[in-house]
Amino acid sequence: MAGRHAGRQDWCVDPPERRGDEAWARDRGQPRALRTRAAHEPSERTAMTPVSHPGEADAARVGEPLPDPRSGPEKDAALVQRMFDRVAPRYDLANAVLSLGQDRHWRRVAARAAEVVPGEVALDVATGTGMLADDLAEAGAQVIALDFSEPMLRVGAARMARAGRSDHRWVAGDGTRLPLPDDSVDAVTIAFGLRNLPDVDAGLAEMARVTRPGGRLVVLEFGQPPHRAIRTAYHAALRGFVPAAARVVASDPRAYSYLAESIVAWPDAAQLAARLGAAGWERPRWKHLALGAVTLHQGRRAPTEDQGRRAPTGQGRLGPEGDGPGTEGAS
Repeated sequence: MAGRHAGRQDWCVDPPERRGDEAWARDRGQPRALRTRAAHEPSERTAMTPVSHPGEADAARVGEPLPDPRSGPEKDAALVQRMFDRVAPRYDLANAVLSLGQDRHWRRVAARAAEVVPGEVALDVATGTGMLADDLAEAGAQVIALDFSEPMLRVGAARMARAGRSDHRWVAGDGTRLPLPDDSVDAVTIAFGLRNLPDVDAGLAEMARVTRPGGRLVVLEFGQPPHRAIRTAYHAALRGFVPAAARVVASDPRAYSYLAESIVAWPDAAQLAARLGAAGWERPRWKHLALGAVTLHQGRRAPTEDQGRRAPTGQGRLGPEGDGPGTEGAS
């Protein structure tokens, strides 16, 4: 498990004899040109139901069944999409309240972990209203903000318009069938969205497909605290506090019962790291935030031979590393 050293968070990988971060040296080449589709344009890789504007149809759906909280064939992607359509109007407010104000900090940590430099192309999958995309753009990246919920994208685009900004390319699309060419982005991020994919492994493989060799993946996701007492208290809070608070701040409070159960059913950090490796991401590693309630994962797309030697794929515990004091969030 991760520990502290002089205010910095350890990254975890296996086996413990592997130390150092030489394999994370980056070849910062020129970004590749790519073509994406705007949210209103059709795509053969976009599997979604177009939504016009929130109204009577959305209100009628509030009573429909919630998606299965487990990732797998039981999860109905259409139910997940419509659920997020309904929560879009107050999504950012609910996130701030339910995370006790920590969600923006966690996303900033994820943006730094993506290691983007000016001119690179970053894809933010399950972008929601684009909060993480904002942080990537501030680092100088050209950002593609992708989500399968058009109401979410509209909320984000309206927020950017009010601020007089147009930093992102908003794209409506399916995270398991990305509407992008192979090897077209330098970094992929996904924050609190991997759990919602009906096929997590397909999503991770798609992210690897569109990432250039040597590119990075950052997954910010709810986790399982490694200490049993903390984990038990955390699960109790998820099932008690979260639904109660959602009744006050969320536009569809029932959706947050799904949120709680999907987190409880989610694998721990080591299990998820193994799935990153199986999907083609080299040397996956992670660190815990907020006592393990949130976990930050990193992976790298295998570089080509002319980009340098391949990084070892073994698992181990790296020495102290992080973004400086305070990157552990509430941990």
